[in-house]
Amino acid sequence: MISGMRGIVSGKARRYKQGGFDLDLAYITEQVIAMSYPFEGRREYYRNPLSSVKRLLDGQHKGHYKLFNLCSERQYEASKFGVEVACFPFEDHQAPPLPLVAQFCLEVAAWLGKDPQNVAVVHCKAGKGRTGTMICSYLVHAGICKTADEALDLYAAKRTTDGNGVTNPSQRRYVQYYADLRKEGPVVPKRLQLRRVTVTGLPPSDTNDLIVGVWSRPPGAGWKSHLMCLAAARPQSHQPSSQQVADAKIAASRSSQASLHDHKQQLLLANNTAVLDCDRIAPAEQWLLEGDVKVEIFQSEATPKHSLAWTWFSTIFAPTQQTLSVKDLDHSKSLSAGSLTPCMYRVWTKWLKMARSVQEDLQLKIELTEFNPG
Repeated sequence: MISGMRGIVSGKARRYKQGGFDLDLAYITEQVIAMSYPFEGRREYYRNPLSSVKRLLDGQHKGHYKLFNLCSERQYEASKFGVEVACFPFEDHQAPPLPLVAQFCLEVAAWLGKDPQNVAVVHCKAGKGRTGTMICSYLVHAGICKTADEALDLYAAKRTTDGNGVTNPSQRRYVQYYADLRKEGPVVPKRLQLRRVTVTGLPPSDTNDLIVGVWSRPPGAGWKSHLMCLAAARPQSHQPSSQQVADAKIAASRSSQASLHDHKQQLLLANNTAVLDCDRIAPAEQWLLEGDVKVEIFQSEATPKHSLAWTWFSTIFAPTQQTLSVKDLDHSKSLSAGSLTPCMYRVWTKWLKMARSVQEDLQLKIELTEFNPG
C-alpha cells in the first residue's frame, strides 16, 4: 500500500526498482542521478524515505557520492548521509539565477572529475523541474549534449515515463540561456528599462480584476528576488491591501534591503486590455532592470502563491520587445480545491474560472529599452 502511495505521488517520474528498492530516483548518466527529496517522518510514507536513499547510495556508491540540494524551502544536515551536501537553492516552479547555474555546473564537474567512480545526486522537492533545469545545464556544460534541446530530451527520456521532463517554459528558457553562454563565452551584463507590460486575451470580468507584479533579481543578489511594483486594474478602493503586499514580499523571499516602489499603481484598461505604463507612473530610473526579471499576473483577491501566470527572463538575452502566448508562460497546474481551507475556497473558484481562460487567448507583451545613462 505504501509503495502504491509513493507511485501515485511521483506520477510519471521513473522509479528505481532494483534490489528490493522502490524509490523516486533515476540515473540520467552513469555519474548523474536525479531524485526527489529524501524525507523523514510522516512524509517518508509517500515520498523518498531518507533511510532507504542512504542505504541505496551507500550500497552502490559508498564514499563516492555527493548530494546537491536545490530546495530553498528545506534542508537537512549532511550528517544524515555522512557525505558532503552542496546547496544551490532557488524557488519551486521558478527559474534559477544564471550565476547559480554556472556555479552548480562547475562544482558538479569538479566533483565528478576527481574520480571516475564519483556520482552527483541532484534533487529538489519532486526531483523534476528544478532538478532537470540544473542537470540539463550540466549536460551542456560537460559536452555530454551539444544543445539545450538535446539535453532536455535526454533528461525527459531518462527521468520520466511520458517524456515530460522540464515542462516549465522559463526553466527551459534558462537551460537555453546557459547553452548560449557556453557557446558565446563571457558577456557584458545589460541594463534595461521596463517601458510597458500589456495583458490581453482575458474576459472583461477577469481583466478588471487583474494585478500585475514585476520582480527583480539583480546580479549578486543570490536566489532571492524583490518586488518592484504591484499594479492593480481596479479602482483605488480595490488596490492591493497591505496584507497582499506582505504576502507578495514573503512569496518572493525578499531581502530586508528590498524596496517596493509603489504598490498602489493603476493599470490602464481598454478593450479587455490591461497596461502597466511605466513611463506614466514613475521616473524611468525606478524601472532599471539588470539580471533576472519576473513578470506575474494574478487576481486581486488571490495571493501571489496562486498567481495566474508568470514568466522569467534575463536582461542579458531579452529582446526589447517580446510577446508571450500561453505556451511561453508558466502557470500552476497543481492547485486543487482539496488543497485549500474553506475560507480560501471562494478565492479558488474565482481563480479556477480565470485559470481556464489561460488555456486560450492570454498574451503578455513586455516592452523594454536599453538603458542609456548619458
